Amino acid sequence: MKIISICIPCYNEELNIVPMYKKLLDVLSVYKNKYNFEIIFADNSSTDNSRSILRLLASEDKRVKAIFNTRNFGPVASNRNSILSASGDAVITIVCDFQDPPQLLPEFITLWEQGNLVVCGQKVKSKENILKKCARSIYYKIIKHISEIQQYEQVTGFALYDRSVIEDIRRFDNANVALRHVLSYIGYPVRLVPYEQPKRRAGKSSYNMAKYFDFALTSLINTSFKPIRIVTILGMFASCISFLLGVIYFIYKLLHWNTFPIGIAPLLIGIFLISSIILFFLGLIGEYIIAVLKQTERHPSVFELERLNFDQEESTLN
Repeated sequence: MKIISICIPCYNEELNIVPMYKKLLDVLSVYKNKYNFEIIFADNSSTDNSRSILRLLASEDKRVKAIFNTRNFGPVASNRNSILSASGDAVITIVCDFQDPPQLLPEFITLWEQGNLVVCGQKVKSKENILKKCARSIYYKIIKHISEIQQYEQVTGFALYDRSVIEDIRRFDNANVALRHVLSYIGYPVRLVPYEQPKRRAGKSSYNMAKYFDFALTSLINTSFKPIRIVTILGMFASCISFLLGVIYFIYKLLHWNTFPIGIAPLLIGIFLISSIILFFLGLIGEYIIAVLKQTERHPSVFELERLNFDQEESTLN
């Protein structure tokens, strides 16, 4: 009998773990005679009661597996580690806060049975605040237009992957790239399932605007080289403009030697302008250097403190 794995990254989700577990059992009960299931919770070093709850669930139901990370490695690396630890013929990733609707999983599985290797949920509406919604929309449009390869708007981590796709993801040796960008790079056709994203069921998200900005910038750097080329062009353009202004200023001074004071204001304005451009360029170049450094690092996606209900042969780090 084939296995379907459900991977659930979590951090301080003590109020959502048991309801998510029960909801999954209810939604997937129609497949109990067709598939075996494993539910993998990847805990990113929660500081609440999440780990105690997971221990209790794992002791009561051997289909529930848990990975306890030594620290918070972030959702991207933790999610990658959990799907590479899954044994299923299909692997589904879903968040623990119910913002990814579990009731869509039967549709994901049906599309997989029809031959789709990748099925992703696509948000068409959401109940998040207007500021976050606008920022997210701008981010997706920038990524879509600046990337050299196809990108998908409003696609997060809610998805189903066939085993063959998981093995190709394993070969993509960069744990800092979000899975949706990995899929775009590999080139698998993606079947999109539209849905409306509800509010969190309980608890508070640990992702603030600073983390969203960091993720957006990392995604931009990992999906396109155009920003560094744009910087080069802008640098050349700014240099030409500065040179022309300098020539014009010098000629005007020669023609009006006694009436046109040199003054220090133009000099200060020019210095601050050029300095700010240089700092921006250096910062962008630094982001690319950081991305290269992370990609050349050779270590597991995460380091684990403990695993629950995994077989001994499955206990190696990914």
